[in-house]
Amino acid sequence: MAERLLVVDDDEAIRDTLADVLARQGFEVDQAGDGEAALAQARRRRYDLVLLDMRLPDANGVDILARIRDADDGALVVMMTAYPEVRTAVTALKAGAYDYLNKPFDLEDVKELVRRALETQRLRKEVERLRTRAGEPGGSRG
Repeated sequence: MAERLLVVDDDEAIRDTLADVLARQGFEVDQAGDGEAALAQARRRRYDLVLLDMRLPDANGVDILARIRDADDGALVVMMTAYPEVRTAVTALKAGAYDYLNKPFDLEDVKELVRRALETQRLRKEVERLRTRAGEPGGSRG
């Protein structure tokens, strides 16, 4: 099954470009133009990775990050911003962001970041699967 991504940005051109590039990589990609739409989608579906803008018309991206993580603590979130500041990056990472991406970005860099994030996600899921299996009767212990 293809990994599921959510792109959240109020700039339609950025959303469409990212969705197109990532869909061509074989991912299932949904889009949202504001924080409330992103939260509604995160409540309905599980996402492996969310690309989330820091400044949305209806919310601060860090607040949306926290609410997405409340809805699905397994989702990885990459924050995006056109206003790079060290303080903002630190705040996002402390709030649980996997990484931070400055706009404008190179699409090859985005693809590499997504690849790394999803590999991290796959490894986390494998560890959880093995932990669950080890706890089952007859499962390997070790």
